[in-house]
Amino acid sequence: MTSSLFRKGGAFTTRARKPRAPREERPDPIAARELELFIDNDNDADLYRQQGLPILVNLAKKREKGKYDPIKAAKLYKYLADNGAKKYVRVHGGNERTFSPDTRREVARRFAKNFGLEASRRFAKNFGLEASLGNYDKDFIKRNSRR
Repeated sequence: MTSSLFRKGGAFTTRARKPRAPREERPDPIAARELELFIDNDNDADLYRQQGLPILVNLAKKREKGKYDPIKAAKLYKYLADNGAKKYVRVHGGNERTFSPDTRREVARRFAKNFGLEASRRFAKNFGLEASLGNYDKDFIKRNSRR
């Protein structure tokens, strides 16, 4: 039992209250897959350009330095999943509860898990392509690390 302070007759007293039972909400695998596909295949690529690519750059640099932490990577991807869920609701309708917090966490875990070789290859491929087109110079990562 925990206690809480409340005001009764001008003086603060304590009252015991029962702890809340944790909500047992499991992530919806279908909704998680839908959100994951929406974020990956975003037609206007705003999510990838504005948030996904900086996360990849950041995590790639952390991996090179040996400071990569998968728990923190999942936390970074949780921000992407939250913004992806907001955009999904704007585009397709629904409300803020379309994707539960547990579902968004599951999507973030999947992104962090897939970061490994596949994401590193995707980053290297995209970076190489953009560099060959002249969109980035050789100091691209240094400039992005200052922000």
